[in-house]
Amino acid sequence: MNEAEKLKKTRTERPDKAAFSALIGTFLLIAGVCFCVWAFWTFQQFRHASDYAEYLQKNPNVLSSSKNNQNEIIRSNQNSADHDRLEALWTGAVGLILFSGAAFLFIRAVTIYRRIKNVEYEEIDWRSLYQPTHQIKVLYRRTFNAAAIVFYVFFGGLTLLVVLTNGIRNISIFIVSINILIIFTLSYLLTKAKRKSIKLIDASGITRGDGRHFLWSDFRGAIKRTGRSRYGGTYNWRTELVFANGGVVWVIPQRIKNYDEVFRFIDALPQAILKDI
Repeated sequence: MNEAEKLKKTRTERPDKAAFSALIGTFLLIAGVCFCVWAFWTFQQFRHASDYAEYLQKNPNVLSSSKNNQNEIIRSNQNSADHDRLEALWTGAVGLILFSGAAFLFIRAVTIYRRIKNVEYEEIDWRSLYQPTHQIKVLYRRTFNAAAIVFYVFFGGLTLLVVLTNGIRNISIFIVSINILIIFTLSYLLTKAKRKSIKLIDASGITRGDGRHFLWSDFRGAIKRTGRSRYGGTYNWRTELVFANGGVVWVIPQRIKNYDEVFRFIDALPQAILKDI
């Protein structure tokens, strides 16, 4: 088997692509709702201004001011109505575009999820694996948790500041919705990473952050996910340890404190091989 065939058999789609597409789709959906509410509210303003301008034209004696002032008031209301109509049109169009984008991403997420769910890997001789003679407890850095707290405080404070300074307006609702989505996305990603990350390695298998234990007899290999740095090079972004029945354990190098001890064992594991190309 040459390098191209080997890469094809070991390369798989990232399972978090489906979740990422769904999250971006949710972002577009919330933004679309905000724009549609904005369009509806502006359309109501247009109807009120337009009806009032029409009422003044049909009943010129309603106002006690001079004829010139009456014409100025009518013209001002008509201009306001035209402005509101234009605003309602473009905000409604943006809302529909965002809804279309959300629908596309949701369909893409479902397609990727179904494709990944059907992936199977070849069995390996687990008895030939190098098994640790003692437990290896994975230690994690606290910097990521500290950064997350700073992130929460910043966006939570920004949300409160927007509401206090602008009140409940269209732009406030939009900004608050975006901030809430960002906070939710961060919480989801951190929780998912914590639950799926490796916690303990021993002679029987691997224990994950959520407490699930995977046996070496069900091990199907490792998948290395690489990222590209700003300088053009590549780095090990995440290693996924694949087990039977869809089990997977994440090993994230940047978060592990005892990196050398853990990856001395992880790097010796064989790669996962797809059954079907």
